[in-house]
Amino acid sequence: MYDGTVPCEIVIQKEDVWPAFDDPEDDPEAEDKIMPCVSVWFESPGGGHTFNAGGGYYRDVDKAKAGVEKICSGPVKWKD
Repeated sequence: MYDGTVPCEIVIQKEDVWPAFDDPEDDPEAEDKIMPCVSVWFESPGGGHTFNAGGGYYRDVDKAKAGVEKICSGPVKWKD
């Protein structure tokens, strides 16, 4: 994360609901969708296993990994 010198754990978490966000561009009538998906969470600077920064929702793990790799400026090391 950052300039590639600060390690940051990234969690991809299985979800059952794709949330309807409160974005002004979103349909004001939009509702959460019940569907399998994953969310991405970034560990806060300094570690401590606190995950405050969300990296979005994706349809599957492969799409989540691709999204994370676009967000991060340094290399991403994935654990299986």
